[in-house]
Amino acid sequence: MRAFGTVLIVALIAGLCLGAGAALALEWDQDKVTEIAIRLQAEIKGLRADPGISPAQDTAFQERRHAAALATLQTMQRDTGRLVSMLREGVGRDSTQSVFDGLEDELTQIRSLAEESWVRPSASEKIKQVRRAYAELEAFYRSPR
Repeated sequence: MRAFGTVLIVALIAGLCLGAGAALALEWDQDKVTEIAIRLQAEIKGLRADPGISPAQDTAFQERRHAAALATLQTMQRDTGRLVSMLREGVGRDSTQSVFDGLEDELTQIRSLAEESWVRPSASEKIKQVRRAYAELEAFYRSPR
């Protein structure tokens, strides 16, 4: 692994999946959920645009898995856009739950694929912003109905 201040992508993105137990349950607020989903979409876009997210990996195996994790991140960005569109149209929690569940599945896949990957420190703040936005959104989707 690179020694010049790199951060394991799995350690940062794993927090996205681990946030499930820590999320606070909140009463559904369509406008607030839409705002958070828009922010999550923007944070993912910013992360994908950061050159620090795509450094060369140490082995060909790491390169393939890292590329697959980035492709899944792209899918997550697309699916977040779909969620935003639905929420803007007034589609509520029950009908958007499956899209949110898909985001959670994508995060799990990224976590698995990125176990051996690393990113430059410049991308770590963006990963934290994605993690925070996801955790906020999760609080609404995981709250009791």
